[in-house]
Amino acid sequence: MRHPEACSEDSVKTSWMQYLSIALALLLISSPGELVWAQTQAQRAGAVAAQIPIGRIERVTGTQPAEVGTVVLWRDWLRTEPRGRVRVTLDDGSILNVGSESQLQVVQHDATTQQTDLTLVVGRMRARVTKLARGGRFEVRTNTAVLGVIGTDFFVEATATYTLVIVYEGVLLVQNINPAIVGAVQVFAGQQTTVPLNQPPQPPAPPTQADFQASLEQTNVGPQLPQPPAPAAAPAVAGGPWPLIITVLGVVAIGVVAGVTTKGGKKPLPPPSGPHTSPAEGYYRDR
Repeated sequence: MRHPEACSEDSVKTSWMQYLSIALALLLISSPGELVWAQTQAQRAGAVAAQIPIGRIERVTGTQPAEVGTVVLWRDWLRTEPRGRVRVTLDDGSILNVGSESQLQVVQHDATTQQTDLTLVVGRMRARVTKLARGGRFEVRTNTAVLGVIGTDFFVEATATYTLVIVYEGVLLVQNINPAIVGAVQVFAGQQTTVPLNQPPQPPAPPTQADFQASLEQTNVGPQLPQPPAPAAAPAVAGGPWPLIITVLGVVAIGVVAGVTTKGGKKPLPPPSGPHTSPAEGYYRDR
């Protein structure tokens, strides 16, 4: 005859085995995407502030209209149809105006540490970014480019083969998304650059008035953002081109950049100083 204590221990073991079996069954029922969402997607990034006439938010748990007040979470996709536009206010106060026929993913946005990653697969976006503190990072990736943002207001258009950037205020550090393609440029207010597929960014130059105005009109959503000053003609720079040494993802590249990479005789910002995920990271680390 078995001792009563032994029977009790067997009952406890059986109960634990039953609980474990139930937990494993629940894991098998849940899809991998749902598990990832449960771990990361619940973090808030911001909220929809305006829409024309309607956009949508896609996440693992389903699709919903991007109505005013709808919370935007990490890894959400913002998608707009023809003539559709959406404005999102991020939790740090930055504003994203997403144009029609666009696909933008808010990969992450941590308002406390000011760490933001966006991916614009296709379409147009205007971003008015809150000034970043030391250690802050605001990065936009497209199919062809990486944009390191330094407290600025800018427009970006992305396709499968090129990225167009127009800066209204502040400065961007722009490079090809392929780290094997060396070279980066600083784009100041009133300038633009294009990053073709598998090529370094083109030397910055003022956009045409028509292109400048079109960029504003294509991303207007609800209450208009401040009207930036129209681009001026490229200033003449004595002495011709000047050499610029830039470290891009740990690779030192030496090239010749036309004088138009500065505006109004301003000295260029110091380049990144070491291997960084974002071209703007080195700027803040060294200040």
